[in-house]
Amino acid sequence: MKILIADDHQMVREGVKGVLSALDENLDVLEAENFQDVQKILSLHPELDLLLLDITMPGMDGISNISTLKKLAPDIPVAILSAHNDVKLVKEALALGADGYISKTSKTAVMLNAIRLILDGEIYIPSLYLNQDSNNLTNETQRLDILTPRQREVLDRVRKGASNKEIAREIGCAESTVKAHVTAILKALNVSSRAKASALPLDEI
Repeated sequence: MKILIADDHQMVREGVKGVLSALDENLDVLEAENFQDVQKILSLHPELDLLLLDITMPGMDGISNISTLKKLAPDIPVAILSAHNDVKLVKEALALGADGYISKTSKTAVMLNAIRLILDGEIYIPSLYLNQDSNNLTNETQRLDILTPRQREVLDRVRKGASNKEIAREIGCAESTVKAHVTAILKALNVSSRAKASALPLDEI
């Protein structure tokens, strides 16, 4: 697995590298401290599994450069790693093609869950955005609509009583990835447990 961390602060890069070490013992981490370096590395390493991108480093024009990077390397997921926890900014970043928006203040477990989801091909939406979205949705059907296809697949198996290990085997991913999906599902549905998620009306799945 190969991940590029793009941030102009060395302490941030070192901290994120420490978090990422839990993902894969053979993880190869590349680093960039400005937008030009990011473009160069993406061109030289099309095999990258993920780009973690700070939107305020030198050369970046805010989130507008996201679309540029997605055009340069459309197959490489781009996750924004930012200290700016603004719902409007999250929405705009996702609209420009970001595969996730991760707060730099996230707890280690949250950051790892987010990265696992993105590596599994999902879009990671932070809890502050989900919480606002869920509060504006009036019923379970509307809340279910914000789940991704993979999350709905996991939820269907949760409702049938499958364990995380069983779900991982059935859908072909790591158990830790299933845990990340379940966490995201509970946040999206604004419920506190698997049992409450399973109690939603069957005809609304």
